[in-house]
Amino acid sequence: MPLKVRNFVRARDKALLSGDLDVVMAFWRKYYPNIKPPEREVLEIAMHKARSAAIALPIEARRASRDWLVKRGYASWDDNDLNKMLH
Repeated sequence: MPLKVRNFVRARDKALLSGDLDVVMAFWRKYYPNIKPPEREVLEIAMHKARSAAIALPIEARRASRDWLVKRGYASWDDNDLNKMLH
């Protein structure tokens, strides 16, 4: 994997794992400077969707985001793999 891609993935995973919308917004502004960032509510939903799908993140973080989404009536992006990884 090229260094530029590795750096992007590392920064993305760090931002997602933080669970902090300000950190995720800073990531957005750095890597997508020409795209208007979403409203905070939309960003929070997108963050949890991305966390649920990011297989490099700890399973506990992915499940927490899946549960957050389901509790609010949103679909998770985990492709149902989180149900297969029970304890």
